[in-house]
Amino acid sequence: MAAPMIVLGEILHDNCITCSDANQFATSLKDEARVFEIECDPRNVTAELNFTKYVIVPASKDLLDFDVGISRDLVSPKPGVYSEMAGIKLDKTLYPMDPDQSRVNPRSFCRITWSKRGCDHHQRCLLACLQSDHRLTMWRLLKKTKKVEEVADISEMLWEIRCKEWSPPKNLSSSEMFREYRRRKFSLAIVDVAWSDIAPSGSVTSLATAQRDGTILIWRLATPLADKSGITIATMIESGYDWPTALSWLRAGEQEKYGDYLAVGSRTGEVGLWVIGQTDYGVTAEKVFDLWDDKDEIPVNYLCWIPSSSNPSHVFLLAAKGQHFILFLISSLSPKDARLLGETFEQSPHVSSSSGLSSGSDFALSCCPDGSLVKITPTGDEKEIKMVITVLESHSGFERFYRGCALSSSSVYMALVSCNMHSKKKSFSMNLRAVCDEAGINQSLTNAKVPLHHKADALEWLRCHCIKESDPTVPQLAALLQWVEHVLPERALYQFQLKRHLEVMQATRTRHAAMKLRRLDEAADTITSLEEKMNSSQEALMRIYLCQTLKKVTKEEYNELNVQMMFYWLSIHQSPSSSPHLQQLTQEALAAVKDIKCVNTDGLHEICYLCKEKIPFMSLWEGSCANEHTWRRCSLTLLLCQTQISRCSFCGTPACVPRETDSPWVRSLLRNPCIFCGGVFLT
Repeated sequence: MAAPMIVLGEILHDNCITCSDANQFATSLKDEARVFEIECDPRNVTAELNFTKYVIVPASKDLLDFDVGISRDLVSPKPGVYSEMAGIKLDKTLYPMDPDQSRVNPRSFCRITWSKRGCDHHQRCLLACLQSDHRLTMWRLLKKTKKVEEVADISEMLWEIRCKEWSPPKNLSSSEMFREYRRRKFSLAIVDVAWSDIAPSGSVTSLATAQRDGTILIWRLATPLADKSGITIATMIESGYDWPTALSWLRAGEQEKYGDYLAVGSRTGEVGLWVIGQTDYGVTAEKVFDLWDDKDEIPVNYLCWIPSSSNPSHVFLLAAKGQHFILFLISSLSPKDARLLGETFEQSPHVSSSSGLSSGSDFALSCCPDGSLVKITPTGDEKEIKMVITVLESHSGFERFYRGCALSSSSVYMALVSCNMHSKKKSFSMNLRAVCDEAGINQSLTNAKVPLHHKADALEWLRCHCIKESDPTVPQLAALLQWVEHVLPERALYQFQLKRHLEVMQATRTRHAAMKLRRLDEAADTITSLEEKMNSSQEALMRIYLCQTLKKVTKEEYNELNVQMMFYWLSIHQSPSSSPHLQQLTQEALAAVKDIKCVNTDGLHEICYLCKEKIPFMSLWEGSCANEHTWRRCSLTLLLCQTQISRCSFCGTPACVPRETDSPWVRSLLRNPCIFCGGVFLT
């Protein structure tokens, strides 16, 4: 199943697409970067994949050419005199070229990459955009307005730091002056960038930038990040490589104390592994070992990590190196125990070097400018390592050139960016294709460790198949509906969230099919039954949330209006028939606030914003006054949303917006995620 083709502008670089764990695809074009996002609305009845409109990240209009304290005129070669300075004009880092005189726009984006979720106050991903002139900027996407906002210019920050370190050069010869000029320029020139995972504590994330002089800078970002004041250089790695070309992060174990692995590949062919740790004295960087120390002059184009399906303490590192793939097996539980268990080397089916590499749950995809596409699946252990290379598309001649590929967060969809040749004209497009079957979808959706709002790609695949399915029983839903009915305490919240989503999807599909066949009256009872199930699941989720909230209440909050509402509703609905687990939760919550002996129901009301009449508390979902003014209730506080309203970024559930007059208790509740999907609320 493929989505409609999305036509793009001109693309100048390979590896031009990346996907966030929020299912946002970003593509780097000549003058901008465009972002598309997979969304899943279970009430949508179209059979096509649902995309949001793209937002545009503009490239900087100014060519990066920082003052390094040495005039370029002093190091330019003299006419008729040969020296090491003779080639300065051929090096675009040392001698930036006017964009109007350059075939390739030096201000275009050459590398873009997403951070993990949770980097700002709205739990969003940040987008790092690297231009061909080495300028690195960081952006956040304002989903509500479909706009972008620049967070920081990392290159400007680096230049300000370096300027304080440099002293005016004195008593240097022409050659020494040139070398110092080159050293300073190369130390500012960022050539690659990669994000680490968010720390388990949620307080920090890291960004690695590779400089042309061979150093790797580790930037620490205090999360949630508001502006550039939360960004600092934590440590620096002297890699010893001539020119780092590839970076890739991996969390070492589940605990923050283990730190992160950082794999680095170079233009001359080496691959090394470092561990970035945290001590009482700050951030440390220590080399673990060389994975490939042969300077064979075959550049390492890309690196990616692939988990081992047979041993959770082992991990594979795949390197795309020229026309070869190298696979390393590493014991990764902790840096002190890290060992290289083995490696294997295979010829790539590509005619030329890979133009993009993206890793999924247990495989990786590689594309090539020759129009070929391959899937690499690593297997084995320390005794024997294999990589199974499956050719998905072979060399296409000169009709289609792939410039990059990316997998969605659950490895359900693959995005391919291609250059299509039409006579002497070129066109650029992005196509999405499903690379996951029903078993893979079920495996993704039954993983309760990953929040539901992270799985828009899997849910959207399921929704599209439900709309297309001619069988009234919808077999794609059968196994999932059976799984959600078997509620276990440790995954009850997630199961009810998924159950509600599937029931909305099922009711929408049934109504849509009946309308197409003009049999809506015949299907009315079925639709009503499905909607009752959906409402029951929705009420079960609210019950779980109310129980969790009441367990946190202290005696100081007993007189809060919404606490009284929560207690009153649970008191008169103590025996849910749907689940023994919910009944136990209810009893535990009421026991936790047993000192609230009774609630004065006359006091459980709010005042209508329009007519000043009382609105009694009668329902979890809405309230009406005597003049029939109806308001939705906040899903987090149960208070009426009568002025500003915020909505869940994933499912659209309403909530109140914090006000200055709100109590600290209410404001704390409004910071909670959505109970129906785990998403964040946007104003």
